[in-house]
Amino acid sequence: MYKKYSAVEKVEKNKDTEDEPVELRDENLKKLLVENLVSDISSLEMKKILARTHKLAKIVLSTPPQYTEQVKKVANQSLPLLEQLTQFYQYFITQQVATYRVTCKMMSILLNIFIELASKGFLHTTRAF
Repeated sequence: MYKKYSAVEKVEKNKDTEDEPVELRDENLKKLLVENLVSDISSLEMKKILARTHKLAKIVLSTPPQYTEQVKKVANQSLPLLEQLTQFYQYFITQQVATYRVTCKMMSILLNIFIELASKGFLHTTRAF
């Protein structure tokens, strides 16, 4: 995934600083925002990681009392990895929420425009007498 996005950054840096018009196409918003995030989640196999972490937690909790010290030692060693995993999930959840927030805001703006057009008319002219 790092290689995927580092190539994108290089292309963006090579572009001129001028603002070029972006061609709008059907499903453009969905493809650029939502599908990229979904593909990142699936390529990182987050469900599989979560399932294995859950399985590991069950093993730790079902360990007999005589092995408690060894389990604590292993748990303390794997704690940084679990913290990284937690931060990783928080990042993706934050990105997902931000993506949906942007799409909802854009849909709200479009809805207000169409409501105003429907209530006032498209080419409503005012006559001065």
